[in-house]
Amino acid sequence: MIGDKDSDEFQEFLILALKHLVIEHPDEFQSPDDLADCWHPDLIGCIKNAKASNSIPDLMEALVYKKRAIRSQIENRLDHAKANYAASIQAFPGCPHFRFMLGAVCAQKCEWEEARELFTQYLSSNPEAWEAQNRLALCHFSLGEYDSAIDLLENIMHEYYEPMMSLLLGTCFYQKGERLGKDLYRKTGVYDQDATARIVGPHLEKALHHLMQFRQYDESQDEQFDKACNLYDMLKPGKLQEMGIPLSLNRLHRVVLGDCRENPPEQVLRAEFRCNKIVRSAGILSCVRGTSSGRYQTDIMLFETDDTDRIGNDKPVGWFTMLYPGHENPEVPDIAYNLGA
Repeated sequence: MIGDKDSDEFQEFLILALKHLVIEHPDEFQSPDDLADCWHPDLIGCIKNAKASNSIPDLMEALVYKKRAIRSQIENRLDHAKANYAASIQAFPGCPHFRFMLGAVCAQKCEWEEARELFTQYLSSNPEAWEAQNRLALCHFSLGEYDSAIDLLENIMHEYYEPMMSLLLGTCFYQKGERLGKDLYRKTGVYDQDATARIVGPHLEKALHHLMQFRQYDESQDEQFDKACNLYDMLKPGKLQEMGIPLSLNRLHRVVLGDCRENPPEQVLRAEFRCNKIVRSAGILSCVRGTSSGRYQTDIMLFETDDTDRIGNDKPVGWFTMLYPGHENPEVPDIAYNLGA
């Protein structure tokens, strides 16, 4: 339940609900918990408006539809939930709360334009509502309106903060930078690394800043972070370390393949790479073994360490498997060496 159930406002809501909902809709509302599910602090103003306009029955009818919508959401019947929230608005148009709830369902259904309009309407009555601003930012992002999303997120993060805001803001900067790079290429017809780095680089730096903030709370979602790192590393080689960005094992494959100079890429039949964390310093240890098909397979393991003498004593954090033709024994390093940032 949202809100303080001991507040005077909630007690007033219970009195009204017991009178109108439990008596008139016993199948929908059978216990105080059923009533509490419909409560939200936004309803305080709606109750005042309903009393002033003698339209309490209309508000109660809207809450019946809200209860049905909540049940449909729990059952993942989003079309039914959407229809019931729309009915709530029709029953009592003067309550912005129902527009917020309908917007949330539309966002669940990825109906971003409709959700954007509903959250915008809600914010016209509740301009300081940070949760609605956050959801509106997600709508703008999903519609490719990155500047609008960035403006909203930067504004609300001064007062309120959730880690997912950093992920969304960082992704906005990344997507905006990537779009600017593509627009520059389409405009000129040539790839100019210096010009691209000058235009795109600042956005990627902001993306990395916010994505690193998010990683302080959750290191399990590295895909967007690695994309930003890879693009920035291509535009400004070596600058990631200067920014204090840890070395990503997802980017070490270029170093490893580059160091196996005895085996040019065209000789590799298949290469697989897996890793499970970000490290600041890594070492590799490789070995070659024959396969039943007469080919050679190279296993390269990566360890988080600053001491290459200890490589192999710990559990690897990443590894390659590369398959070579059988007619040539690839010569790869059989000693450990450091790939530190």
